Parts: sequence; structure tokens; C-alpha cells
Amino acid sequence: MKRIIGLLGWVGVLLVLASVVIKFTKPEWPFQMLALAGLVIVLIYAGAHWREFSGTFSGRNAQYGSIAAGSVLAVLAILVLVNYLANRRNYRWDLTTSKTFTMSDQTKNLLTTLKGPLTIRVFYSKQSDSEQTHRDRLENYEYLSKQVSVEYIDANAKPTEAEKEEITAVPTLIFRYGGRTQRSTSDDESAVANALKKLIEGKAKKAVGDMTDDEKLEAEGRAKELEGKVQKNIGKAKDKLDDLKDDLQDDVDDLRKSA
Repeated sequence: MKRIIGLLGWVGVLLVLASVVIKFTKPEWPFQMLALAGLVIVLIYAGAHWREFSGTFSGRNAQYGSIAAGSVLAVLAILVLVNYLANRRNYRWDLTTSKTFTMSDQTKNLLTTLKGPLTIRVFYSKQSDSEQTHRDRLENYEYLSKQVSVEYIDANAKPTEAEKEEITAVPTLIFRYGGRTQRSTSDDESAVANALKKLIEGKAKKAVGDMTDDEKLEAEGRAKELEGKVQKNIGKAKDKLDDLKDDLQDDVDDLRKSA
């Protein structure tokens, strides 16, 4: 029984260490639960060996008690450090050799300028793609900014949603921010950063559904004005074409007469 309880102490330490690794590699995983479980196990271990702790520096149990006390203190120190780092700053290790998931400072700066919610809808197909592929790239944006939320949608499984968003190819990413909409067919950093920049700087067009009544009327007015200009230019082009036909016919008639 003592041997089992002794092993519990090491299990608790390993759980806490595992939570630290997960915190910096896969922060979306429930590392807090691992850390809490490790702390509970260590406390159970400490409670079962309270006599050894009380005699840590005396008698025959001095060495064993020192190890036990040191283990508990180490675990508590690790938990305090993890909590400090979690609240101090967001950081994530990229363990890939090509630094696939390392984000540039320019993109990070764009995320810090977000003043409202940014939603990203990712349409993909399980037949040729996977949700995890996109998640591995885009979860960094959610991690670095609480304003970002990402939704992953299988276009084949939800054709109504795909039709509603006018999806004609996969993958397609739809960004919405401040009443504006931007699309991209790639989730690499340059494409996402370009979409973010247009949205933040107001260069992206507003979707009709996001417009106010006044904005709709203004857009309709501009559309009618543009349509009028196009029709006018078409009329001018048609007149020039008719003139060219007449000139060509005159030339043909002249050639016939001379022949």
C-alpha cells in the first residue's frame, strides 16, 4: 500500500509536468485539468506521508522526508510558474522544423488592432481535405486574440450553409469584421493577413445583409449610375460600329464601280 501511495506522488509530478508541456504546445487542450489532477494527487500523497514531512530533517526518515517534501514543493512551484506564465503573456512553442505555425510580427500586430469580433468560417471537404489541417493553422489566431472565433464547416455535409455563403470551391474562408466581409481560398498566413488588413483598414466591401437601409439605398444609387454609364458607353460603341460599317460599305461600292 505504501509503495502504491509512493508512486502516486510521482504520478502527480508527471501530470503537472505534462500540463506544462501541453500549455506551450497545445494550449487548446485542457492542460488546467491535468495540472489540477496532479495537484490533488500530490496533496493525497503529502497527506499520506504527513509524519515523514513532520520529521523531514530528523531521525532515520530525514533523507526520505526531504525527497518527499522537495517533490511537493517542486510541484507547487511548477503550478505557480504555469499560472504566472498563463496570465503574464500568451506564448506557444512551434516544434516543427520548418516553423510552419510561427506567426510573423506583422500578423500579430494586425490581431492586436482588432476592436471587435472577427469571425472566420472555413468551408472544406472531407473528401479532399481535413478539418484538422485548417485547425492547425488557424487556431493560432484564436490563441493570440480573444476577438477571433473560427468555425469549421464540411461543405458536403452542410450543403445549405455552403449555398447560403455562395461557396463554389473548397477550401473557402469567409472573414467578417465590422460589418464587412472578405473571402480567401487559402488559409496560409499571407492570405489571412491580407484579408485581415483589408477588413481592418475598411477596404473590404460590406455584405448586403450587413448594410443599413441608407447604405443599401446609396449602393443601389451607385449601381444605377454605373449601369447608366455602361449603357451610354455601349450606345457610343454601337454608333461607332455602325459608322464603320457604312464606311466599309462605301468603300466596297467604290471598288465595284471602278471595276
